[in-house]
Formats: sequence, C-alpha cells, structure tokens
Amino acid sequence: MCVPYTATNQMHVFELTLQDADGQELPMADAPPEAGTPDGKIRRLGGQFNVGRPLTLQPGDEQLIALAVNIDGLEFERADAYRFVIELDGSPEKELPFRIVPAFQVTPLRR
Repeated sequence: MCVPYTATNQMHVFELTLQDADGQELPMADAPPEAGTPDGKIRRLGGQFNVGRPLTLQPGDEQLIALAVNIDGLEFERADAYRFVIELDGSPEKELPFRIVPAFQVTPLRR
C-alpha cells in the first residue's frame, strides 16, 4: 500500500477481506470463542498503522507500506476466481485477484 505525503504521521485503518467471483465476502478462519461472531467465522482482518515522514521524503512522495498476513488453515470449497480486497481508511485500496484450479494427480504409465 502507498501512503501519500499528506497522509503521513497519521493513524490509518486497514481491513482485508476475501471475496468470491460474485463479490461475496468469504470466511477466512474460525473465530475465537470470545469474538462472538454469529457463524463462528472471521470474515475481516484488520489493524492500524502510522507511517512517519522522514526528513528525506519530498512533498508529493509516497511511503510504501509492506503488509504480511498469515491465514492459517484457509480452505476453498471449489475451484473458482477469488480476490483479496484491501481497504484503507474505509475505501478500497487494492484488489489481488487469483484463481483456484483443481489439482490433477498424475498416474505413472504401466508397461
């Protein structure tokens, strides 16, 4: 994600969702019992960050933010097109599309 020069030294909120080809939000993991979600699933991951403005940053420059998320046990019910959507301060910032394809098992030829 890129943060504009004018948005440095401010708190920002990000959220990550997983969507299917129809734009429906999908669960990414089981929620802990104390989360109190209706279906026991996590559908949004998020947090906050604040990026500074170093002295070498020129007006108009952007700050690049690296974001890494580990989603343990993520499973897909079917082969299809999906996308992760990253929102920054409530607005869609980036879509990361991908496709799940069926795995084919190769059987050795018999002679």
